[in-house]
Amino acid sequence: MKYLLILMFGSVACWDAVTTYIGAMAILNSRSFAMPASIIITIATTAFALSTKYIFADPTTTGWKLPRGSGIIFIPLWLLAICFNIYTSFIANSQVLILNQEVIITDFQVLAMSMGQIEIWFALGITLLVSGSSLLVSLFLS
Repeated sequence: MKYLLILMFGSVACWDAVTTYIGAMAILNSRSFAMPASIIITIATTAFALSTKYIFADPTTTGWKLPRGSGIIFIPLWLLAICFNIYTSFIANSQVLILNQEVIITDFQVLAMSMGQIEIWFALGITLLVSGSSLLVSLFLS
């Protein structure tokens, strides 16, 4: 059952990476470094999400863990990565899945005016489910 859950949540985590990339590309717009920067941002946010179990692990347990005291560095970076992941995924999910637009809007106010209240809640729900999948994969990995 554990491996089935890893496969299922891992598949959803791939979509999370795609939406993070799309959202990062939208934020960086048409700058010359947008594509490589978006790839690096996507890899970093995915790596932090998949490292959740290790970042919050009890340092007294056995197995692979971060050095004692490193949480003061990694926990704020993890929080930043997860917030950015949710933000970029919301932008991509709401526009690609809900609004079916190719031109991505990064302004929340303009985006909110383009969608109804139910669409906003639906996009937020999809985003939280998809973004949480990477965190769950981290918890199931041993």
